[in-house]
Amino acid sequence: MHDQSPYYIPRRLDDPGKLLFWDVDLALLVVTGFLVGLYSMNLLVMAASLTISIVLASRYGKLKAGHHPGMAKHFVYWHGGVPSFKVTPPSHFRELIG
Repeated sequence: MHDQSPYYIPRRLDDPGKLLFWDVDLALLVVTGFLVGLYSMNLLVMAASLTISIVLASRYGKLKAGHHPGMAKHFVYWHGGVPSFKVTPPSHFRELIG
């Protein structure tokens, strides 16, 4: 049975956020490039930053196509400078309890 509603209704709570029909993380790359160019007040810099951000977004979209939807969050957690949580033990402790 196909729903004829003109609105997108998420089927699961874990669906990634969307900005129009793009994923939020891809749209943020392009919007950031546009805003950097807009802030520079130079047409050449704006065109270059927008082009670079579109290329980066397309490459990132191809990279994340075959992976888990939360791949970027996982990468930042494991390899980025995320501060450690006070309640949970550090991620390098590998103890099986139970």
